[in-house]
Amino acid sequence: MGSSRHPQHGMVGLIVTCGFIKSDVDPNLYYLVVENEPLILVLYVDELFRTGSYRLIKDCKKNLEAEFDMKDMGLMHYFLGLEVWQKNGEILLGQGRYATEIKNVGLSAHVAWLHL
Repeated sequence: MGSSRHPQHGMVGLIVTCGFIKSDVDPNLYYLVVENEPLILVLYVDELFRTGSYRLIKDCKKNLEAEFDMKDMGLMHYFLGLEVWQKNGEILLGQGRYATEIKNVGLSAHVAWLHL
């Protein structure tokens, strides 16, 4: 994530100003519901992940890009050891790549697939 054009606000300040509510469960998770359409943001170090209504994602992206120098990396493919495949409203998660990396350093790992 790039620098703010107005550093006094910061990313969290802008997110809260836009109406997002900070989760009680995870300090990096924020959510917003507009006309029964959800938008969830997760801030992790210098990464921002969005999921939810396409319309809200588009609006959020526009607002954030107006404030911050950002680059859209597209759909998530790999994050913290999870492989992510997305198509037709489905998400498939796997840890095959992570398991291979662990095996290559001499550790064993359990591989599990989750179909959402």
